[in-house]
Amino acid sequence: MKLWLAFAIGMAIHIGARANGAVSSPLNSLNTYRLWIAHFWGAIAVRIAVLVAILGVWMEYPGLSNVIQGWLGLGDDWKIPIIWPVTLLLGLLGDLLLDLALPKIPVLGPMLVQALPPAGDSVEFSRKTTTQTDSVTVTKAPVDQSAVTK
Repeated sequence: MKLWLAFAIGMAIHIGARANGAVSSPLNSLNTYRLWIAHFWGAIAVRIAVLVAILGVWMEYPGLSNVIQGWLGLGDDWKIPIIWPVTLLLGLLGDLLLDLALPKIPVLGPMLVQALPPAGDSVEFSRKTTTQTDSVTVTKAPVDQSAVTK
């Protein structure tokens, strides 16, 4: 239970950092945390589900990290421990790691990469702005037709 709580705290910190970066930007039309979460809830839910699945598989099969390290050429003689600081970091940095991995997924990846902006970046949405201008009436002076025909 402590591992899942540490993971949830890490995810909450990271999502809060993303929301804070967007909300504090003067260019962003989503100027409250509630609006930001209401707009990006789908991408956030999918990313959390992917990271929960990764954490669940890692906790169920701890030796799998050795196999993955062997595939990546990192050697298989060291093991990533399943302790609360590591799960906290997975929650905190897992979303950043997804930003690196998602573009490699053929169908779902590009959609999820574009759905959620990186932390600290501003998001520009179309706003309806109205500008009031003074109306100017242009009248033409009468043209002397005799001067034009010469």
